Amino acid sequence: MNMNLKNTDMQIQDYYTDIIQSLDYINDDKTAKETVKAVTGIIASSVDEQTARDFAAALPKDLDYETLRGHQDYRNMDTPEDCIGVLKNQFGWHDEQALTAMWKVTNIIAQNAPGEVSKLLTRLPGEWQAIFDQAPE
Repeated sequence: MNMNLKNTDMQIQDYYTDIIQSLDYINDDKTAKETVKAVTGIIASSVDEQTARDFAAALPKDLDYETLRGHQDYRNMDTPEDCIGVLKNQFGWHDEQALTAMWKVTNIIAQNAPGEVSKLLTRLPGEWQAIFDQAPE
């Protein structure tokens, strides 16, 4: 395990607060937490192990590699389309809600770990690079 990588100073709670404050259909920490875990876990599933470890290292420590890939609930789901389907199934959201939640999570990641994530973006599959590029503010 590479101990030189440091987790971002942002606390996972800050991610949830940002999501709850900006999306009117997510009202509690549990839903926000599961949304963040689903999106980041699927992104981590889309890349090789080292890239997934580097990605996890750029996130708050609660989203470590084991959390993202250790107990994968959604094996073989690794595209943005898969992510939208997972969010819809898990939370009963429609397409627009799932897409907006996915964009919100990627936007929070990009804003709070810009250096680490920008380096990793080139290692993500093209469809995930496009999601990070399109994520609305």
